[in-house]
Amino acid sequence: MKMKMKYTAALMSALGVLAGTQAWGAAISVNYDVTGGNTASLATTDVAGVVPVDNWNNLGAPAGGQPFNYGMTYVDNSGANTTLTVAASSGNSDTWNTAGTPDEIIFGDKANMSITSSLTIASVPYALYDLYIYVSGWGSEVVDFDVNGGTVQTLTNTFTPQFNGGDPDLVQNNTYVRFENLTGDSVVNMNATSDVLHLGGFQIVQVPEPSSALLLGVAGMGLLVRRRRA
Repeated sequence: MKMKMKYTAALMSALGVLAGTQAWGAAISVNYDVTGGNTASLATTDVAGVVPVDNWNNLGAPAGGQPFNYGMTYVDNSGANTTLTVAASSGNSDTWNTAGTPDEIIFGDKANMSITSSLTIASVPYALYDLYIYVSGWGSEVVDFDVNGGTVQTLTNTFTPQFNGGDPDLVQNNTYVRFENLTGDSVVNMNATSDVLHLGGFQIVQVPEPSSALLLGVAGMGLLVRRRRA
């Protein structure tokens, strides 16, 4: 009985470790980056974001104007090309003369959007995904977001990333919003009730199927049975 309990505990521990490492799958991460701006681009090796990955796409724009390069080929966190396409209803560029950690760079250069705007992401290569949208606030932005006309999430920005006295830059519904379990194309509707809307970037993160955990569980149970028979 003690041996059975020991192996059962080991199996549960292994499943717990797997669950912790399988919180997300692949990711496509986009950082708005003003061409000739004052804030550094994210390097290929820089790890940033709520889902901490490298290989961010620096989505460039001519300093002070349109158009953002929405026709680029986006790579995922492994560096592989994806089918993703992105379009926006409006926006030019803005930049801060600042630097910092990779997380802080997300909030440096930004898309200066109209107060009522939309962001359309299409041909997402994941059957199920989460969407993180970063707002490069001045400590005073209030923005309502919805995806495809669904539930509204309100972001109320209370501090300026990069100038926050050491506080974390990534705070849900303060510097970013998250929409979970999306499928297909998504139109993100944005309405800034504070008359200011600055987008720092976004992440599209695959929600993996639980097949890996199931396979590990089956394998673990098989190992337990074999050990008991031995």
